[in-house]
Amino acid sequence: MQEQAKEGKQIGRLLVKEGLIDEAQLEQALKVQEQQQTYKPLGEILRQLGFVSGRKLRDAILKYQKQIPLGELLVKMGVISEFQLTQALFLQKHSTKKLGQILAEKGLVTRSGLAEALCVQLGISGIDKTAVVPDRSLFENVNASFLRRRKVMPLKYDKETRVLTVLVEDPTDKEAIADLEKLFKAEVEPVVLRTGNIEHLLDEILDMWNMSR
Repeated sequence: MQEQAKEGKQIGRLLVKEGLIDEAQLEQALKVQEQQQTYKPLGEILRQLGFVSGRKLRDAILKYQKQIPLGELLVKMGVISEFQLTQALFLQKHSTKKLGQILAEKGLVTRSGLAEALCVQLGISGIDKTAVVPDRSLFENVNASFLRRRKVMPLKYDKETRVLTVLVEDPTDKEAIADLEKLFKAEVEPVVLRTGNIEHLLDEILDMWNMSR
């Protein structure tokens, strides 16, 4: 919890530096975060308070992502060891795969552990498989093959804010998010799956609705 809070403050400082929030807003968000019974990413709190939009938050954090590298975060959270990180980084040099994918394939990190780290690193929310209840009408606007290829699943659309919440495997996939924003003409709010496999979940839902196209 302490490491998560530390990373959250770092993210907050980045947002202040970008001019997206001010010091007073950061302090208010940190106080709200401390009052939470369970850990909630600082970025999520800032969005709920209306201090920053999900898109601006994500863009700012991705811009400075090298300052909060995923591997270092996983070590700080006790998910992997320094030695395991060194091994994975070596393998990444000779691969086109992302670090998280390599760690998962080697069995060094669980899906839930990786999802938790992404939530902290990017200031986004995580959701359990049992809590996934997508709006079927959203699937009428997009081809199933696109969803499978991009590994994304639209969940709900807020007409007032014009924000589309989408379950994504990789929240840093700018192309997938940009495509979704064009398709739905809405701002995309990505969330990650803490438990289960998004591909299997997508297949289950599409098969249940007989939308295999």
